[in-house]
Amino acid sequence: MEKYNYPYMPMIGPSSMAVANSYKAIATPMETKRVPEVVKVLMIVFADESGTGLSSDVRFVEREFKRLGYEVDWYKFSRQKHLYQYHTLRLTRKLAAFLREGERSQEQGKETLLIVSYFGHGDAYVDMDSDGRRILQFQFANGDGSSRVPWKSISDDIINAKCDTLIILDCCYAGLAAIQNPRSEKEPELEWTEFRKELIAACAWEAVSYGYMKSTMCKELKAALKSEGHRMSTNTLIRKMNYEMVYEATLRYQENQRQNRSGLAPEPGIPQTVHYLLRRTKKEMIVLPMLAGRGRNEQELCRGVKRLLSQQDRSKPTSGERINKRVKRLSRIAKEGQI
Repeated sequence: MEKYNYPYMPMIGPSSMAVANSYKAIATPMETKRVPEVVKVLMIVFADESGTGLSSDVRFVEREFKRLGYEVDWYKFSRQKHLYQYHTLRLTRKLAAFLREGERSQEQGKETLLIVSYFGHGDAYVDMDSDGRRILQFQFANGDGSSRVPWKSISDDIINAKCDTLIILDCCYAGLAAIQNPRSEKEPELEWTEFRKELIAACAWEAVSYGYMKSTMCKELKAALKSEGHRMSTNTLIRKMNYEMVYEATLRYQENQRQNRSGLAPEPGIPQTVHYLLRRTKKEMIVLPMLAGRGRNEQELCRGVKRLLSQQDRSKPTSGERINKRVKRLSRIAKEGQI
């Protein structure tokens, strides 16, 4: 039995079936969810004072993606003052190469998921080229606007890539990335794309981010994806993240009340991650899999054993029992996907 995605179907009244039948001619059969065999990640950041741009929380996200067996690449904006066209051109080139790698993998018959993520400062500015609408830009917090990249300069390349793509934006005003010109789209029931495009944003259009998304996302991924074969949809990830962030915000509020810190300015609201579908597709959802399989863990296990043996004091013979205990311990860690 085919599953149909109806643009709109009322659930009350005697004419419900007639409405459903009228839509059947334009409804599109939905495909079952496809689990990626390859996941490639591009992490975009601005360089910090050390010139690396890799703060501890961003490194934490990188480690979590690698634990899942994802291929991680970086793009770091320079802190040097340049015209924004300079930063835009360099990022566009890096992104184009990243998207081509994903498309080649897809063409080779491997189900491929691309993740484009940005962690840093975001701002909204008036775009005079689009009827004065406010749009998102990535910006280093230097106040002079010299280090900035408009989201619209890279969004079309991501949307048109022939791969399923998940965009993760952890910055203020991140929800503005979902704003698109409706005149550039066809009627909803007539345009269906093969590849799904989703956005996970740390906040909505006119809101600021409090930096809780990175740690919460990694916590939920680690809890749900423990061994090979485990998977989780982005829909489930968002539900779990928002539940956890509401819980943590409640604990912070209660702690402030207990310590009588009423003089502190409260946060304007509880942080909430938002989830957007950017392109209609026949695919039901994006699935995040655990790809760090047995082969990779066995390689890490062998390297771990060699490290242990090399660290032993050569003047004292190592008993076979001690080695066996350490090998068993490494085997258990490998099975849990921690290495």
